[in-house]
Amino acid sequence: MGQVSWSEYTEQGYAGVLGENELLTVRVVPARGGRIVSLVDKRLSKLITLAGEALRIEYRLNNPTSHVFSYLWAAHPLLRISPGMKLLTEPEQGRIQIAHSHHGRLGKQLDYARFPIASSSDGGDVNLSVVESAAGDAAEKYYFADPLREGCAGLADPATGERIVFRFVPEETPYLAIWAHYGGFGDYTFAIEPASGYMDSVHTAHRLGKVKQVQANSTNRWTLSVALERES
Repeated sequence: MGQVSWSEYTEQGYAGVLGENELLTVRVVPARGGRIVSLVDKRLSKLITLAGEALRIEYRLNNPTSHVFSYLWAAHPLLRISPGMKLLTEPEQGRIQIAHSHHGRLGKQLDYARFPIASSSDGGDVNLSVVESAAGDAAEKYYFADPLREGCAGLADPATGERIVFRFVPEETPYLAIWAHYGGFGDYTFAIEPASGYMDSVHTAHRLGKVKQVQANSTNRWTLSVALERES
């Protein structure tokens, strides 16, 4: 197993304690003895290792204060895509909850829809498991609403037989979001987002009871692995 040494990076996202909502930018830098220091008092660090075909990222969020800290974390890997690629999820079907839908195609925020075949506002069906073209002027972000049985999601390319797979532990990272951007705001990309909370808002996630907390003087840990695989 190879190991990438600690290095400076920036992790951005919404975070806050109950009653606050602030944009948190954490810069983690190496320090003597391998200790991690940051620009805020909630210390976020990550360690990257290589194991075979997989890239493994270990996160630690330390709360050295005497207060409980509610936070949101989500992976945001923007992938290069082409029409016809296949979203792989577990479960393969179920309910999703809308965070954003361009032009209201799938409804408004917090509406529910079915996956993979969702009903659109024009009365048609949308197959969310297949990547659309950039000409569709669509953009959606949604969360899988039911508890995850397995922490696994990926994107497969039928043209090459390859797929990229993200694996995580549902007890550590209990939610999965998808950001499908098909030209709605001028970009064409796709993100598979294991997440610690819901709806990109600490307040909303806390109200829904779907947010992670790190207790006072405690540390939360979670992992994410990424692998390129060939379909068998």
